[in-house]
Amino acid sequence: MTNITSIFLCSVVFFSAQVRAQAPADVSVAVQTILTELADSKNYIREQGAQSLVQLRRKARPEHILDALSKTGGLSKLLAALGDTDALVRMSVAQAIGLLRVVSAVTPLSNLVAKDPDPGVRHNAAIALGYINAAAPITDASVLGVLTAALNDSSLTVRLAVIRTLGEMRVTAVTTQLTTLSSDSNPLVRDEALRALSHLGGSKGPTAAPTVNQ
Repeated sequence: MTNITSIFLCSVVFFSAQVRAQAPADVSVAVQTILTELADSKNYIREQGAQSLVQLRRKARPEHILDALSKTGGLSKLLAALGDTDALVRMSVAQAIGLLRVVSAVTPLSNLVAKDPDPGVRHNAAIALGYINAAAPITDASVLGVLTAALNDSSLTVRLAVIRTLGEMRVTAVTTQLTTLSSDSNPLVRDEALRALSHLGGSKGPTAAPTVNQ
């Protein structure tokens, strides 16, 4: 077999696998498996299910995944997984929910940003809110307040994620804070704040972000 033939056959196999992964029937089977894993008593099985959901989103159309979830009552189970005792599960589920643009997850994700003890979870929840906002603009004052308060998070990665999300949401109420951060001693913070400020020069977003008691 020539090299060219081998490459061609490998490409066909890869393409066929991608098509199969995207087929609604296969997505339904995958979603059911994931939900079963998320309900398992073993941490590593739930972690596997949560990470599989992220991988599925990268292979399948989001509407197919959401349709499969809605038909099995899986969306409520997915939201419940945001409260899992395992931080890795919460982290991956938050990422997947953001990639799927699950609008009903805004409040639970906001709660994670405000209260979750794990910085990786808070980071992914903040990023997920930015993804969801791109599909359905978030105007809930309490959510905006949580994100504003999180500009002072103890974790650098969380602060960077929050700055990014507030910029993408075009929350003009945080212009002063972002301007201050654009002169921060940390170059990563400065760069992210400047990018966020550049977003504020575009379309208007929410103008009020009240302080939230956490």
